Amino acid sequence: MADKSLTWYLQQGRSAEEAGPRYVMDDEYTVVRATIHGKPAPAARDVQVNFTNDGVDMLSSPLMLGKTISSSESELSEFSTVSIAKDSVVALRLVQDDNVALTVQLELEKEA
Repeated sequence: MADKSLTWYLQQGRSAEEAGPRYVMDDEYTVVRATIHGKPAPAARDVQVNFTNDGVDMLSSPLMLGKTISSSESELSEFSTVSIAKDSVVALRLVQDDNVALTVQLELEKEA
């Protein structure tokens, strides 16, 4: 079970630059899971997002929501080396957008 969950809700009809809140970390964490849900499913092109840690992408390839599916979940193994330091700023970055309503979640565990 995750110790912390960061959530971004993005409305349909948003501006291209809008990517929701930025979170300042209160402790050191490791990323364990990320999910993305869109409604309706993207029609024109895939939606791709990444997470930034002090402005640097955390994933080597973006988390994607495909045109033909309405939910996508990344695998734990993609995050095995992603560490977030205390006081880091974590944000969502829209890599490619189709302007559908999105809920994106990043689950974290405290580092030992």
